[in-house]
Parts: sequence; C-alpha cells; structure tokens
Amino acid sequence: MFQFLVCFSLLLVSCQVGLTNGQGRLIEPPSRNSAWRFGFHTPVNNADDRLNCGGLKAQWYGSNGQCGVCGDPYQGVRDHEAGGKYATGTIVRSYGVGETIDIVVDITHGQKGWMEFRLCPNNNPKVPVTQDCLDKYVLRNADGSGTKTLLNHGSGKYVMKYILPDGLSCSQCVLQWLYDTGSVGDTIPREQYVNCADIAVGGGGTGTGNTAAPSTGTGNGGNGGSSVMICKAIGAFFGNAAADAYCTSNCSRGVCPPSVCKCVTF
Repeated sequence: MFQFLVCFSLLLVSCQVGLTNGQGRLIEPPSRNSAWRFGFHTPVNNADDRLNCGGLKAQWYGSNGQCGVCGDPYQGVRDHEAGGKYATGTIVRSYGVGETIDIVVDITHGQKGWMEFRLCPNNNPKVPVTQDCLDKYVLRNADGSGTKTLLNHGSGKYVMKYILPDGLSCSQCVLQWLYDTGSVGDTIPREQYVNCADIAVGGGGTGTGNTAAPSTGTGNGGNGGSSVMICKAIGAFFGNAAADAYCTSNCSRGVCPPSVCKCVTF
C-alpha cells in the first residue's frame, strides 16, 4: 500500500509539472518573438506564444524559480536576449517621455493570472538587459489601479494603458512583459511567460512599421475576443504625438491618409 501511495503521489506531481496553464505573447509593442507578424524583417518564431522559461519543471525544479529575462530557460540558450537569434535590435516603437502608451497582449490560452510590465534604458542592443535594471522601472496603470492587470476573461486580447516613467529617455529601452498564471501572492510553482520588446523613448527611435494607439479601447482588462484596430503616424510623422492623435481620431471615421497614418487590426 505504501509503495502504491508513493507512486500515485509521484504521478500527480508529474502531471502537474506537465500542465500548461496559459500561453500568450506581447503584440503591441511587438515583442522580439512576434515582431515578424507585424511587418518587421525579424526571424520567424512560430512558437512565439510559448516563452515560458522552459516550462514549469525547468523553471521551478531545475532553476529554483529563475527565468531568462526575455522568457528563455534560465539554464538554456538565450535566443531572445542580446546576441540571440531573435534579439536583432530592431526598434519597433518610438514614444514620448512620460507618455501614456497602449499595450496589447494576446493570451492564446489562459484562465487566470496577472500581468506586469517593466522597462530598462539599455541603450545598447548588443548588451544583454539585466533584471536589476528592469526592476527599477515597473510601469503603472494609467487608471491608477497599480502595476498589475488581472486576467478577467481568460483567453483573448487585453488592451491596456500604462504610463512611461517621467524623465526617462533612451535610444533603446527594453520593455519586459511578465504573465504569471497564478493568483497574486502565490508562492507555489506556476507557469510564467516573459517577452521583451525594443522601443525608444524621447525621440531616439528609428523603428518603422505599424505603431499603436487603439481607436476603440476597453481600458485595462481587455476586450475579449473582439478585434482591435490600432492606428498611428508613419514615415516623416513617425513618433510625432500630434500626428498619432490625428490618426487615432480620424482613421476610425474613414479619414486616414496613407502617407500619414497606418492601421492594423489585431
């Protein structure tokens, strides 16, 4: 009987280790693993919603809960950090200092959990970002609710507004998304997903492509499975706050000059 109980307990642990509680990706600004989906000439990653620190077993039973800063296994190959396959240094978005920005996360599989965002003024795409730097700047919700956004409808796209730190500018900042599939305050092992995106703050960016500002938002907490149209200025107007506001306001009404504005639907 004792041997049966031991074997049964081990089987339960094994099942829990293999369980997937969520999947997702940071799509606005586009993460290193997902930028290829939005017109950037970056390597294709068809598993871009599975950067979960190598999985529950690798993170919690092999690395004592530690994770690569961009979602790679802590003790594995860091493909999404500087020098890795997907860390090309491509600046995907440019923002103003202290700007309230729109962030979109696509949870492809999930029931619960919470998300947080951190920022590091790295200023050198060839140098790996550190967690210590990221932890200095935890972004806050624009609605004043704190730093975390809770998953309130499971899978789907979450459209959020966060505030960039006052006085912080960078030619290359790393924005880190953390999705924890547990409840706030959980200390038990649970799956975590981490993505990184390269952005510029304060006019130092050279990125091109679709930029983001939801024309129809739902605030922090998301909009379920419905589509979201996102428009911002391009070309000579890229990164111009007034032009961004023009595109956000007018494209939804059908006045959207292609030389000035570009939209994408998630």
